Amino acid sequence: MLKSMNKSRLITAGGTLACALGVGVLMQMSVPDAPAIETPKLQTAQVAVAPLLTQETEKPEPKVAHHGAGPLLDPGLATDGGVDLITAAESDLPIVDNVVVTSKTMTGYAPQSGAPHKVEEPHELALEAITLTRADALPPATAPQPDPLPGIPVAVKVSTRGDMQVTDLPTEDAAPAFSCEMEMNATPKEAALVNVRLTAPCMENERFTLHHNGMMITGATDDAGRWQADIPALSENALFIAAFTNGDGAVATADVPLLADYDRYVVQWKGYSGLQIHALEYGADYGQTGHVWHKEHRNPDVALRGEGGFILRLGKEGMDDALMAEVYSFPSGHAQRSGNVQVSLESEITQNNCGADVEAQALIKTADGSIGARDLKLAMPECNTVGDFIVLKNLYEDLRIAAN
Repeated sequence: MLKSMNKSRLITAGGTLACALGVGVLMQMSVPDAPAIETPKLQTAQVAVAPLLTQETEKPEPKVAHHGAGPLLDPGLATDGGVDLITAAESDLPIVDNVVVTSKTMTGYAPQSGAPHKVEEPHELALEAITLTRADALPPATAPQPDPLPGIPVAVKVSTRGDMQVTDLPTEDAAPAFSCEMEMNATPKEAALVNVRLTAPCMENERFTLHHNGMMITGATDDAGRWQADIPALSENALFIAAFTNGDGAVATADVPLLADYDRYVVQWKGYSGLQIHALEYGADYGQTGHVWHKEHRNPDVALRGEGGFILRLGKEGMDDALMAEVYSFPSGHAQRSGNVQVSLESEITQNNCGADVEAQALIKTADGSIGARDLKLAMPECNTVGDFIVLKNLYEDLRIAAN
């Protein structure tokens, strides 16, 4: 029974298969060729323009370009259709807009089946309404010009009032100019001293030489170009001259009528001489009251009271080759006691002057106004005597004082 059933099933299956084959043949013979796929007309495409194709000319490979990031046509068309896809950045051909394609159809691959179809004979493409989208900008024919001003005259009214006064317009004050002009003033003081002040704005920290009646000392201005000192006058009509190394200078004068009351002893030198004046008043000895020298720093007020004299050291001490001076002043014209004053010139032997010659000049101004000068040259001992003193006792005459 099983054998008979299987046999009938096989007969039925074979018949079914034969019917199916027959129906397929009939359908294949009766179905016409698949119609060509008609693509819509391209209305606003961007293409690279190439020469028009005809059947007689050689068919170059067309290139299609557009401004987008991707290709304009379906990538499938690039396999068998011979179409190379390019972008606008890759193309060196001019780019156009609004190309109207008038061909009827364009055939290619059928999207339903993917089966290739024959491409129809190419039709001549006619392009219309081409608009360039990339071209050099053209300047305007003429640049825009401003509108001309109206040619209307301007009327100016002039006042005819007689009470109106015309004054000069205010002017701006000129800015003060920096001046380099030097100025020196000499002002008399007590004890026949003169305060000398020098202002030289363009001579900051500069050395100069002050000249006064044969006495010369070295001075130096400060950071502001100023200098001042009290100078013992050596003449009643005192003249002071400040001379700088560049030739500039200044002059000042002062009247000193009190000079007649004073006797003055001067010594001046250059550099480190060790010279100094010592006065022994009224029989005093060294180190006692009445021993006057520059390190005692006696105040000029003592002379004003007629009690004794004082010494001033002048010049820029410590400066190389500086001109230095010492002046001893005694109030002979109004001394309070009678007696003698012994004046001497001494030189201390130091490492700076030992074994060398020291040159100096001594000036003496007496109460009658006369001035005497004497040049000195001292041969200093060897350096094994440093710390000793050389005393010149007969250089100056002793003062004989009468009480007033």
